[in-house]
Amino acid sequence: MLISENRKNVTRGLHYQNPYPQSKIVWCTKGAVYDVFLDLRQGSPTFGKWHGLILSAKEDAGVYLPKGLAHGFQAIEDNSAILYLLDEQQISENERGIRWDDPDLGIAWPAKKGAILSEKDRGFPFFKKAEKFR
Repeated sequence: MLISENRKNVTRGLHYQNPYPQSKIVWCTKGAVYDVFLDLRQGSPTFGKWHGLILSAKEDAGVYLPKGLAHGFQAIEDNSAILYLLDEQQISENERGIRWDDPDLGIAWPAKKGAILSEKDRGFPFFKKAEKFR
C-alpha cells in the first residue's frame, strides 16, 4: 500500500514497473485528481491508448488497473491524496516511466501549462522510446 499526497497541479507519471509489473487499485481518499492510464501491452487492442477520468474523495470510487498499464495523475484540488493497493512489491530499480506531455499521446491534462513535476518525471522518455510489455 502506498499513499501520495499532493497540492493542486502536481503531476505524477506516467509510472510503471518492469520487470515485475503491478496490478493496482487506485483510490482518491482526499480532494480530487485527474487520473490517467496508458496501455503498454504489445498485442493488446488498446495498446498505446490512454484513458483519463476524475477520481474524488466525494465520489468515493476507485479504479482497478491490470498489469501492463502505465499510470499517472494530476491533482486538481489542494491536499489531494491517492491510495494505491499493489499486488507486487515496489522495487525502485524496476521503476519506469513515460513523459506525461508526450505530444504523440495527446493526453488532455487539466493544467498542462501549470503542471508541477519532479525531476524524475521530467526525465522520462517519450512513448516511442519507452519499454513496453510483450
